[in-house]
Amino acid sequence: MNSCRLCAKSSDLKDGHIIPDFVGRWVKETSVTGKLRDLDNINNRIQDLVKYKFLCADCESDFGKYEKYFAEQFFKPYLNLKQLHFCYDDNLRKFVISLAWRLLNHWDKDINWKHSRHEKAAIDTEKRWHEYLLNNE
Repeated sequence: MNSCRLCAKSSDLKDGHIIPDFVGRWVKETSVTGKLRDLDNINNRIQDLVKYKFLCADCESDFGKYEKYFAEQFFKPYLNLKQLHFCYDDNLRKFVISLAWRLLNHWDKDINWKHSRHEKAAIDTEKRWHEYLLNNE
């Protein structure tokens, strides 16, 4: 067992996408081949977007709620109806921050930062987003 990166509970971590699954499905549905390609070798077809294990089932489920909200309220209406004006609530903020938080948690910690202030900003931002997602503060 490992610790969830969000709530820190010791748990079996679930496979979760960094980029939401609905985006991968849409890319496959709208591509000429109906397949995804490996970024490292474009001649290799892949079945799914990359997944990582760093959230417990409860946290993964919470993020899934934000993804569903975004997919149903923004992504699909924009694509299907060409809707350009939207009303939104705090769920949009949670979706955007959860996506950005996952990206920050996925980064290579051995990045050679050009300026130390960039690394500090990334670390400080991740902490603030973590606190917001965990405690809604």
